[in-house]
Amino acid sequence: FCGTACRQAYGRRKRALAERKKDESAEQTVSQLVRQEEDYRKRADAIRKRSLDAQKKTGRAKGIIRLSCMFQLKTILERDPELIENAPSDGYVAGLMDDIDRQGRPGDAERLLRHNGYTGPIPR
Repeated sequence: FCGTACRQAYGRRKRALAERKKDESAEQTVSQLVRQEEDYRKRADAIRKRSLDAQKKTGRAKGIIRLSCMFQLKTILERDPELIENAPSDGYVAGLMDDIDRQGRPGDAERLLRHNGYTGPIPR
């Protein structure tokens, strides 16, 4: 260096360059983090949407299954009520009633039978 002033000027330029590099690096890091956050947000939104859609479809499927089981039980009641009266606890009719109660509210199957005039014993 030609003198103290040149050495100090060089030191200031060197420190300023290092600060600029730090700032640029920090800006790049922030930019990258913002892009990642946007990407994660899009992914999370897509997963949330798929999850809600799956819940809706599951709810509709449960409703359809419940109605199908109720229709089967009502048909059995109309065609051959003795199948209900003599139903074993591990048989088809009891399983059908369990499915109705599981897909809806407990007691739905019994309410269906009673509503349609059945007065006999309820399979458990």
